[in-house]
Amino acid sequence: MEIRAVDASDPDELAAAGAVVQAGYFALVGYPHDDHYDHEIGAVDERVDDATVVVAIDRDRVVACLTYLDDHEHPFAEHDDPDAATFRYFAVSPHAQGRGVGDAMVRWVIDRARADGNSRLGVTGFCY
Repeated sequence: MEIRAVDASDPDELAAAGAVVQAGYFALVGYPHDDHYDHEIGAVDERVDDATVVVAIDRDRVVACLTYLDDHEHPFAEHDDPDAATFRYFAVSPHAQGRGVGDAMVRWVIDRARADGNSRLGVTGFCY
């Protein structure tokens, strides 16, 4: 499995990442569908230029995705802690759950947050 940041150069990969996030959220029992938020969680292409979008690739397929924010001043951040990084829009594809993908993604975030000089980590809206 490979975990890496994506960029805007591969629209198919961005679409696959967005579909994984939606599939993960939509599989939650009682997920409260909302047209606006349902679109937002899958709109990886709309945030990849402004945030670090990270995917897990297994057998040439996107199996997980999250958005990493290195500080509290980012427009997607939902906190005001100057010492914390955040990740959100996090999901592991239902077919890949239970195989350590989510754990590997969180380890990537922790390592990146430390490298960015953050002493804390926050999380909002995840599914795995």
